[in-house]
Order: sequence, then C-alpha cells, then structure tokens
Amino acid sequence: MQKRKLISSAVLIVSTLTFSITERDVVQRAVKNSPDAKILSVTLTADSLAYKRADAVRSLSLTAEGDVMFNPSTDVNIGAAADSTLTNSAVQYSLTAGKLLPGGGLISASLNNGMQKNNDDDAINSGALKVAVKQPLLKGGWGKGDADVNIKVAANNLTLNRLKFRNGMLETVSNSRSAFWDWVLAVKASDIAKSEKAYADSLKSAAVTRFRVGAGTETDTLSAAIEVLRAYEKTLAAKHRERQAKENLAFLIGANADELTSPESEGDVPHIIEQSQALDSMKLTNYSLAALTTAARNVTMYTENSSNSILPAVDLSLGYSKQFAGKAPFGDNLAALTNPLKSGPFAGLSLTWDILARADRIDNKINQTKINSTAAEKEKAEKELVFRLKQLYDAWNLDSLSLSIRDAEIVIAEKAYSQMQESYKLGAAGSLELERAKNNLINARLNRLSSEIALRKAVIVIEQVAGVALNRFGVLIP
Repeated sequence: MQKRKLISSAVLIVSTLTFSITERDVVQRAVKNSPDAKILSVTLTADSLAYKRADAVRSLSLTAEGDVMFNPSTDVNIGAAADSTLTNSAVQYSLTAGKLLPGGGLISASLNNGMQKNNDDDAINSGALKVAVKQPLLKGGWGKGDADVNIKVAANNLTLNRLKFRNGMLETVSNSRSAFWDWVLAVKASDIAKSEKAYADSLKSAAVTRFRVGAGTETDTLSAAIEVLRAYEKTLAAKHRERQAKENLAFLIGANADELTSPESEGDVPHIIEQSQALDSMKLTNYSLAALTTAARNVTMYTENSSNSILPAVDLSLGYSKQFAGKAPFGDNLAALTNPLKSGPFAGLSLTWDILARADRIDNKINQTKINSTAAEKEKAEKELVFRLKQLYDAWNLDSLSLSIRDAEIVIAEKAYSQMQESYKLGAAGSLELERAKNNLINARLNRLSSEIALRKAVIVIEQVAGVALNRFGVLIP
C-alpha cells in the first residue's frame, strides 16, 4: 500500500513539472523569462536613469559653505616692556538654494554671515540675505540654452530607447515563435519518420511472406530489409532534430527542456493584416526610422543651440537684498556699518558678447550639414523598408500558393500509394514500385509540413516588421 502511494506521488510530481505548450504560452514565457528580455529590461532602467540625471540639473540645489580662520600675530611696540600678541579669528558661513527654470532662468536665495574678533573685543557679525531671479534674454534663454537642450535631447533619447526596448521584445517574441514552429516541424517530421519505419516494417513482412510462398524473390526481401535500416536511421535523425529544437525553444523562453512535453499547434495559419496597414504601423514602430527621426530632432535642437550661442549674453536680474551688521549673527545693532545701497529691491542688466564666436559658428554649420544628411538617410530607410515589406508579402503569397499545391500532392500521392498496394497484393507490381509510391507519399507529407511552417514563419516576420505581434498576443510594454 505504501509503495503504491509513493508511485502515485511520483506520477503526480512528474505531471505537474511537465506540460504541453502553445504558441501563446511561448510568447508569454519569453516575455517573462527570456534572457534577452531581462537584458533589455535592465538596459531600459539604465536609460531612464540617464534621463533623470540630465533632468536633475533643474532640481533644487542646496549648498552650504563655511570657513574658520585663526591667526595669532605679534605686535611690536618699541619702548614697551614686552611685545603684545594680537589674536585675529574669523568665521564665515553661507547657505544658498537655487533652481534652474525652464527657459534658462535661475531663481536663487542666499544667506551668509561673517564674524570677526580681535583679542577680547566684541565680535562683529556682518551678513546678507539675497533673493534673486536671473533670466537670459538672448544667449542661453527661451529654451535654447545648454541645459534646456540637453534635457530635451535626453527626453528624446529616452523615448527612442523605449522604442528600442519594444523592438527588442518584438525580436524576442518573434524568435521564440519561430523556435516553437521549428519544434512543431521537428515533432511532426519525427512522427512521419516513425510512420515511414512502420511502412518499411510492413513491406519487409510482406516481402518475406511472398518469398516463402514463392511469389517473391530473395532480392525483394533484402531490399525491404535495407529500407527498414534506412527508415530506422531517419527515425534516429528526426528524434535528434526534435530534441535540438525543443532545447533551443526552452533556452529562448527560459525553461527547462525536460518541462516541455509536446507543442500544441493552434488551428490554421493566421491571416495577415493588409499591406497598407502594415506599412502605416511600421512607420510608427520601426526602430531604424525612429532613430533617424530622433537624430534629426536632436540635431535641429543642437543647431538652434549653436545659433543661440552666437548671440550676446544679455541677462536681466531682479531681486531683493538685506544687509545685516551686529554683535550677534544676523543682528542689526551695528547698522552704521551696513551699506544702504546693498539693502532693498534691485534690478540689473548685464551684457557679455563673444563677438567672433568662431567655434559656435563652425558648430552651427556642422549641425546644418547633419540635418541634411539625416533627412537623406531617413528617406532612404523608408524606401528600403517599403521595398522589404513588399518582398515579404510577395513571399507570403508564394508560400500560400505552395501550401495549396502541397495539399493537392498529398491527395494524389495517397491515391497512388493505395492503388499500388492493391497492385502489389495482386502481384501486378513489385516491391520497388510500392517502395517508390510509399516514398512519394512520405515526401509529399514532409513537403506539405515544411510549406505550412514556412508560411507561419512568414507571418511571424511580417508581424515583427509591422510591429503588431505584441498587440496580437496582449504583451504590454512599459
């Protein structure tokens, strides 16, 4: 009884660890467990951090500074009994907060204080509070300065990298789907090889029987035995290809090959989307086109930045300041020491101009050239993709026609083999003719299977190029 329970438990464990799998299952497992998918996810995280790093320039900054100085010195007094020692000490500290605004402006607030003390004299503190807004009016302003352009470029690159992630997931899904159908092909080819072995065994048995009753020759028997060996060899080769195909699929979806028992092929070959729809989708999702589009946008912004850098730097400053002076930090009991011009609201205008700006002018010309070059590359890439998509649809049409022809071949081959079997039984045909009819039937079935898998894989490639495979299987991309 105990032994029976152990056997039942073992059967239960095996049944839970192994499973059959469909194409949809393959896609879901590939997205979740594929090594390539994990690498792509890590890369996208790094790209997101790179954008945050660029955008951090606009974040609030808070800076604290401090200095302490202690300077004893000797005061020489001629005629005095002894020289006197003068001790100077000073402490300075400040706190500054600032934030870069969109458009190149900067808002800042600072608070500082300095303390000086000589010997036993009372300490004197002096400091200031200042709040200011600085806005570039020409160079560096209105979103064309270095910081703004770098943030916009980083945002463009992040969008492109997300599309790159999507493109990588498309490739992962497509490779896994192709591997699935390669496994289906190998499994069914193995089944056909087994049936060929069964045909050969049957033919050998019939040849031996005919030889015993004097209706056949020993040559027919030997030929049949050779065919059995050949069929057995094909069976071994087919099993080897089946095992390799299963292991390849298991690797791509992050599974153990021993977990997979058999593939479940899902009905007829799926229909493909219209060529015009595929073209529209491809233009929106193709990574190569998006990379060229992003490059054009970035170069345009760099060109605007270099053109802006040639302008004079005219900066408008507005703010308020208050000066402190007293015996205590930020005190006001020594107001006579303060500068009244440094307290109260203020406004200012500064001008700096690199009149020649040769480097910026050269950069501007270089960027203009890059704009023209990128536009030409994008036009070429669009034409190549349109041409490739047309070729893929032409290949699909040809594969569809081939599949129809293969179906007709099977019907003819099955009928010819059936007739040859009857003729062989009646002695009207020999073993060679029967063997030839059998081989024709097996080849017809193998050709039909290969054509079906080729058609399915053509659909996979079209859906990858058009960028619709993820939507079809409900794969969500962050």
